[in-house]
Amino acid sequence: MSRAELINSLVDLYNEILQAEKAHQNLIYSVHEDNRLSAANLIHYLALRRFDLRLIQDELTDIGISSLGRSESCVLWSLENVLNALGKKVHSPTKHISRKEGAELLLRNTRRLLGEPHPGCQSSIMVTLPTEAAENQKLLVDLLNAGMNVIRINCAHDSPDVWIRMIENSRRLSQELGYSCKIVMDLPGPKLRIVAIDPSVKACFFRPLRDPFGRIIEPAKVWIGKDESMADPILEADLFLKFDKEWIDGLKAGDIVRFFDARGKARTLRVDHVVGRGWLSYSTQTGYLKEGIVFVHLPDSPELSQRATTLKSLSPQQPFLLVKKNDRLWIQGGQSPTKGIKQEGIVGTLWISQPQILLDVKVDEPIWFDDGKIGGRILQCDGDGAVVEITHAPSKGLKLRVDRGINLPVSDLKISAITDQDLKILPFIGQHADAVGISFLRIPSDIDDLEKALNNERIQNLGIILKIETRKAFENLPLILLKAMKNRSVGVMIARGDLAVECGYERLAEVQEEILWISEAAHIPVIWATQVLESLAKTGIPSRAEVTDAAMAQRSECVMLNKGPYIVEAVKSLVDILKRMETHQRKKRSMLRKLHIAGLLNQPL
Repeated sequence: MSRAELINSLVDLYNEILQAEKAHQNLIYSVHEDNRLSAANLIHYLALRRFDLRLIQDELTDIGISSLGRSESCVLWSLENVLNALGKKVHSPTKHISRKEGAELLLRNTRRLLGEPHPGCQSSIMVTLPTEAAENQKLLVDLLNAGMNVIRINCAHDSPDVWIRMIENSRRLSQELGYSCKIVMDLPGPKLRIVAIDPSVKACFFRPLRDPFGRIIEPAKVWIGKDESMADPILEADLFLKFDKEWIDGLKAGDIVRFFDARGKARTLRVDHVVGRGWLSYSTQTGYLKEGIVFVHLPDSPELSQRATTLKSLSPQQPFLLVKKNDRLWIQGGQSPTKGIKQEGIVGTLWISQPQILLDVKVDEPIWFDDGKIGGRILQCDGDGAVVEITHAPSKGLKLRVDRGINLPVSDLKISAITDQDLKILPFIGQHADAVGISFLRIPSDIDDLEKALNNERIQNLGIILKIETRKAFENLPLILLKAMKNRSVGVMIARGDLAVECGYERLAEVQEEILWISEAAHIPVIWATQVLESLAKTGIPSRAEVTDAAMAQRSECVMLNKGPYIVEAVKSLVDILKRMETHQRKKRSMLRKLHIAGLLNQPL
């Protein structure tokens, strides 16, 4: 490419960007007045990235001119400077920002939303508080001294009574210690989860607790009760077994129940005491059970005769499905388990928390369970339920349990990010928090729903954090940002857990980079979240990979840590890592700080 061709290509690009700004004036002027220059720059950046610029970049690099690779925060200014350096004088007819002004806007927006970071650290550190923080003031003091300057409260857990104690303690202690501490509260959102499981083959086992030498520490506990019981009693039992009412009514304390388990092994249960509509019994043996096994009552009194009955139903304390590749599951809505459908190959039925999504899923769409550990595809669906064929699972299978998450990355789900539960929580958040996190948003209208709810409660000056955790949210990110920028204070959280499942683990690095670029173009602060120093927080020992990940997180404005017994140590380590990296890198730009190892040239070789 000749110099003239290079200049012409850059002029064409420059004109395309100006035309894009002119065509989207309505979007730019719809945002808060403090964000209009940022909205214009975002439009500039999107126009720039509609083209493959790699050849132009190589040409610019070869002649020692900026390749536009770090132009996110000041697109027109960067392009004008490149053209001016090439001898082509251009000047935009509209106001735009310089590199310095872009950095100042991002810093201003960051401080407004997240407050001042720990002294000596440029990045903010957010910590998800555990329940104990409501009472454990020493934990809060240690976290504040270690470097935390933003606390996150996940409103999917605990209650307003717990939240208010966390907030009051954090506000008071941060003021006493002289630190900034912002409060962010996440709305639960429409998290799609498994709420009940019903295996098609009813089988489970009980066993006593033994020490390392095989000695029994505690016998197995089995509840045996009436088949007419509407619900199992709340107690620490390994299994719940149901029989005919007449047979149960004939039991008394001290009696023995004998049976041959699913392996043909002779086993006994000792009846101990009444619990609800049945008895708690004990065994020092291990037994495997299935429906239809014959149980024989051996009365403690010799005058009474033996009585036999058949096991009607059984359920473990924590039900699960062992799911393997090529298995089929039936999914339906509602929380009251029913029998589901009978179909060949079905290994069990799952009940889900958002049954209305069954109207939106389509055949051949992917579905993932338990943070992507199990994957499948929709084989059949009719609005009332769906058959899922498992396509991804460990070779030995995996236990699928209640409360595990579900992801439908490509399904066009007609559910709002704002739920009825969110609406009940929002007044509390508006009164006590500095910012609200909107969970599982997917499309720009989700921001409209949040704004409507805030207006209905007359909540003003509340920062909004956009949790990008769905594929749809990532694909719609520019429009979501422009919609959210009607609010003065906005941030983006890269929720990498669900995002990895939704977009694919192989795409996560690419996706998080794009989120960083687009957010910087809008001068919006980014929170780097999910599993940062997780091993360190949970076990006290970091993995090599997570230390490198924490170093990469320095390119964001805030890094979030989740709770764990070693969370204070994790915050201290994160501060140390970030401070070191801040001298080497600022966003995408490498900083050429003096390197100590370069001094080796002064020594004799």
